[in-house]
Amino acid sequence: MVAPLVGKQIARRRAWRFGPGLLVTAAFIGPGTVTKATSVGAAYGYTLLWSVVFAVITAIVFQEMSARLGVVRGIGLGDAIRGTFTGRPLRYIAIGVVVSAIGVGNAAYQTGNLLGAATGLEGLAGGESSTWVMLLSAITIVLLWLGHYQWLTRLLVALVLLMSVAFLAAAAAVRPPAGELLAGVSVPYVPTGSWADV
Repeated sequence: MVAPLVGKQIARRRAWRFGPGLLVTAAFIGPGTVTKATSVGAAYGYTLLWSVVFAVITAIVFQEMSARLGVVRGIGLGDAIRGTFTGRPLRYIAIGVVVSAIGVGNAAYQTGNLLGAATGLEGLAGGESSTWVMLLSAITIVLLWLGHYQWLTRLLVALVLLMSVAFLAAAAAVRPPAGELLAGVSVPYVPTGSWADV
């Protein structure tokens, strides 16, 4: 009787194990993304939804190429870049481009997340946005410094699930018109002044 019970407990634990997809989602869909998407939706309605579809397809293509590189050749993206650029000047340029892209990309995402969270907290609790940014930055540094990544992973997964439920509930409550939604997703159109948002 003990073995089936242990098997059920293991199966239950595995069912609640989430892969890296939810962590990637937490990195991409944070408070900055939600704040920006909300303001763009308020300004332009459904007209820029096609850009979300385009961004998702583009991300899938790039991720698939990177995964195929790993599966077929057995190397990561860094090794592929190193093997492609064999001369010293080109190799240093490639390293500089990759490090800059990672650094600028991470800084941009984290800035967006901090500003988005600060905007949300400012709306909920009042206070200055700059104060919230400083407080959230300090909390982020402390969490990373403590190094409790398993706890942090669980927190991020829970927040992504909570955001997903909130998005679905908001969509059900708003009941967007199907025609406008379909047109926004399928017809590329850039309203005047929205290029920066695309």
